Amino acid sequence: MAAMADNEMSVSAAARELRMQQPSVSKHLMDLEKEIGPLFVRRGRRFAAMTPLGREILAEARDILLKCDNIAALKRRYEKGGGDLRIGTTHLQARYILPAVVRKYLRRYPGAHIQILQNAPANLVPMLEQNVVDVVICTELPDSHPRIDSAEAYRWNRIVLAPKDHPLAAAKTLTLKRLAAHPLVTYVRGFTGRAVFDSVFRRAGVRPFVSVEAADSDVVKTYVRAGAGVGVVAAVSYDPREDRDLICIPAAHLFPDMNVRMAYLRDKLVTPAMRSFMTLFRRRTAEMQATLGAKRAARRT
Repeated sequence: MAAMADNEMSVSAAARELRMQQPSVSKHLMDLEKEIGPLFVRRGRRFAAMTPLGREILAEARDILLKCDNIAALKRRYEKGGGDLRIGTTHLQARYILPAVVRKYLRRYPGAHIQILQNAPANLVPMLEQNVVDVVICTELPDSHPRIDSAEAYRWNRIVLAPKDHPLAAAKTLTLKRLAAHPLVTYVRGFTGRAVFDSVFRRAGVRPFVSVEAADSDVVKTYVRAGAGVGVVAAVSYDPREDRDLICIPAAHLFPDMNVRMAYLRDKLVTPAMRSFMTLFRRRTAEMQATLGAKRAARRT
């Protein structure tokens, strides 16, 4: 059932995920319905959706699968240190924060297998709910969720990037109006605090023109260099060596700090390795405080 729900009710896709033949999956589903009752809404011979009973059974099934995963995690812990970890995150974390964290983690858990699964923020919570990842790190995570525990990891703010001969380089004070006088290159909606970016301009009554939107900072910088506009990115994405052809203008006075949260399923077994990873992540971001651009440090809980 879980494989069907995770694959848009496609029997063939569920069979591929389960490494089974399609007729076998269909038979299992029919046998399940004979035993329990109608679990699927059908359109002709196709599965279209879950019935109300099916949705309730699915929730219970996911809990059972999570418990099975917890047992497997305990087994791995005693077999080889239990360091394997699946991290769901965005480009900003994967590119600029995680490398040093993973390096220290692998020293602590040699031989561990790490999966870094990048995805859109809107997809990360479902990945956590479906137990595709063990921990999620993202700016756009909700503060509260019935099945998820999360905590603030660190805060960041924005900078403005432009070619060295750009008029903004000579401006004494950066204001929203001065910024909006130029085409902007920034994050696509749904990524890296874009909703907050838009609301700041809206509340100020300023209408910027965003010429290029991208999902990650490296692409934003590429289009700044191509002359598409002025970049507005997370401060941590500026590297004085790699980006020495660009000027970096602090913009924390224009925008509120953004919170990055770490989250995991409430009923999931939190292994010592997971706790170790989260501790290393917090330590790394504390060390990087000066480069994160935030007005305030994260609250430690």
